[in-house]
Amino acid sequence: PHLFSMLGIEAIQISPLMSRDAMLYFADDAARDEASRILNSACVLGKPLFLFTKESDSRLFCKVSYSYDAPDDAVVDADGVAPKSMRFSDFFLLITFKTGHHCPEGIVIAPHTAFAQASPPGAMMLEAVPELIFRAMRLDDHEQMAQSLMFSPA
Repeated sequence: PHLFSMLGIEAIQISPLMSRDAMLYFADDAARDEASRILNSACVLGKPLFLFTKESDSRLFCKVSYSYDAPDDAVVDADGVAPKSMRFSDFFLLITFKTGHHCPEGIVIAPHTAFAQASPPGAMMLEAVPELIFRAMRLDDHEQMAQSLMFSPA
């Protein structure tokens, strides 16, 4: 059985996006709001199971937020679900732990030797990255190439 249907969520379409998230489509905003209420109540061992965001057009972006090690007999508790009727392990085989985070500044990964002639960067603006890469690669006319990659403000 599908987790969302077992929770009583009546989505007309569910589109998986990444390994832990999906877009849920509903017939109307009332159905979406009811699903939000149920998702908000869902937990495992007292910890929330989902994060979600209401979207336009009666949609919900839904993400599994539970990333703790749950024993095989842990249950999913939620409004409208019979107590102890849904085991966490019936729906999830492996919950991985997030080991990385997005870096809003950006990251350049290159061998240290690539920067021998181009002074290694500390914290720097993204606009400086193309020129640094072209310099490290010893490409001619690196300033013009770097400028051609930059976006001018609108």
